[in-house]
Amino acid sequence: MRNFNIFYWIIAPLLLLALRYFTNQLNISHNEYFGFAENKETEINLDKDVFITEIKVVSGQKVKKGDTLLIAVNRDLITDQEETGILLSGIKVKENQTNAEIKSEILNLQKDRERVLSDLQIKLKETENEINFYKQLSGDILKPASDFHPKESYRDQLKTEINDITKKYDSLIEHYTKVYNQPNETETEKALWAQKQKALKNQNTLLTVVAPYDGIVGSLHFREGMYAKAFTNLISFGQTSPVLITAYLQEKYIVNVNPGDSVSVSSLYHQDKIINGVVSSIGQRIVEIPEKFRKIPEVKIYGLEVFIAIPANNTFYQKEIMRIKPFNK
Repeated sequence: MRNFNIFYWIIAPLLLLALRYFTNQLNISHNEYFGFAENKETEINLDKDVFITEIKVVSGQKVKKGDTLLIAVNRDLITDQEETGILLSGIKVKENQTNAEIKSEILNLQKDRERVLSDLQIKLKETENEINFYKQLSGDILKPASDFHPKESYRDQLKTEINDITKKYDSLIEHYTKVYNQPNETETEKALWAQKQKALKNQNTLLTVVAPYDGIVGSLHFREGMYAKAFTNLISFGQTSPVLITAYLQEKYIVNVNPGDSVSVSSLYHQDKIINGVVSSIGQRIVEIPEKFRKIPEVKIYGLEVFIAIPANNTFYQKEIMRIKPFNK
């Protein structure tokens, strides 16, 4: 009778079973794969430098398409509108008034300029004194002294306003002086200034930011009274429900998935939440599959991203883990 070999009859089969189990654990099944739900998110900005005058919403608020999110003003645009209106008035004034009346208008503008600038200079001086007092006081108490004071932005705004108003009045006075010295203005020039005034008014409506679609307000990157440069993101805005699934398929099974394929999408932990989706595209580079989608988190595996479009009328949450099953596979 042959000797009983424990390796061949017991240990070897156990090793084969363990190897098969370990291999299966490393692989993501080609019959199902996993991903997470994502909202469509939009960063909203304006193409002009603006001051944020009013914010109508808060983070997390649901809004309808067309609802006002914030109102901003462009100081240069406002100045242009005022100047154009006054210049157009100046042309009409010249047609009906004498040179003496125009000269009187110039004197009035000069007085108005001095009065407005005097008021602003007083406010600026008071603000600077307050800032300096705060810094001196904080220097006595805190070491090192605090360099920030909440009214510094207001001080900068006052300086900008003084500069803008000075330019505006100087431009108007210069214009009326030219009108006084050159009394003949044409109907053509009036029409051109009227056209410019209308164009500027139309531009002003662009500074009211509205919701591009039904959705949820995300991050507000600015507060009321702050200055924002052109094309700076003002508000993050997203859809109320996820419309995209970003899933990960192990590289060896990618041949079984193609754009246009219909799939079943369900919540991993809430199987009653299920909806049909369509594979919209497949990534063009190999990526590491996220740890939470690996059967053995410690072992890295790689694959391609699969993007799946789903209807917006769903009850999924942002970043909810989803199970994807192809149809007829």
